[in-house]
Amino acid sequence: MGIDTTRMIQIYAGMVAELLLEYELPGEMMSALIADMRRQLKHNKGYVEDKELRAEQFPPIYILDREIEFGRCFTREVTLEDLDEVYNALQVLSAMIAHDMNCWASQKLCSVESMRLFEECLQLALSFEFAAQDLCDMMIEDRIAGAGWSLGDCIVGLSGLAGWRAGKTEFTPKSSHPANLPALDQMMFILTQEAIRLGVPSGPDWRMGLAANDVPVDPPVDLIEGTKFVCDAYLDFINVKRPLHRAALIAKAAGRMIAVASGGDLPEIEPALAKPLAMMALFESFKYQDMARTA
Repeated sequence: MGIDTTRMIQIYAGMVAELLLEYELPGEMMSALIADMRRQLKHNKGYVEDKELRAEQFPPIYILDREIEFGRCFTREVTLEDLDEVYNALQVLSAMIAHDMNCWASQKLCSVESMRLFEECLQLALSFEFAAQDLCDMMIEDRIAGAGWSLGDCIVGLSGLAGWRAGKTEFTPKSSHPANLPALDQMMFILTQEAIRLGVPSGPDWRMGLAANDVPVDPPVDLIEGTKFVCDAYLDFINVKRPLHRAALIAKAAGRMIAVASGGDLPEIEPALAKPLAMMALFESFKYQDMARTA
């Protein structure tokens, strides 16, 4: 069947991102690495940096999250003692990626488009990690310390906002990718996988206690508004523009917040309570947007 080049690009992005995170200023290292790869690929000065990828070129966001995390996990298996070894690993990896892209170009896969997809995936890989951590820190500092929220409020606010945003994008033009799922399912996948990845027990209790279909929809609007105040400026700052990508970063932060609240030997919120709490907010907020659109 050959090589799935799109998947390879996503995994490579995760591998590179994990190495870049070892640096104090990963963004600067990323810019230097991309410039070096362009030289290796012999891209001329006419290369359009802000060229938009077509919808069919870009995988669904939950696929991106899964493959990027796979690449990061692969890199973590390699023991690197200091920054010199990290730098050497980056040089070897960038040369290998450029070599592969040149090989793909011989099979009529444009190296400019391959490189553009790699850049997008790499930027998103770093955004995933920074957003998940920074949004949790900002919620704790601004909402808990400043507004008197609890960790449960933060979980509900982040999950609700992810569902709210996903509901608004559900009927925008979709990717024709064969693995494309409804926006709600993508957010649920990203949220649950992030929590499980950080030690929250998996199991069938994510949907425990969810409201039946005949119960009036009741999204946590006040908590969503308070969370939106924290999240929007940050997502603008890191330059994430696609609406579903913004929702996904918030969902990932919600998953990490569940791990913060329900991790350890003495969790503040038991996992069996934190998980359905997040799902309730995600589902109710999404359903509210769905009803508002079809009314």
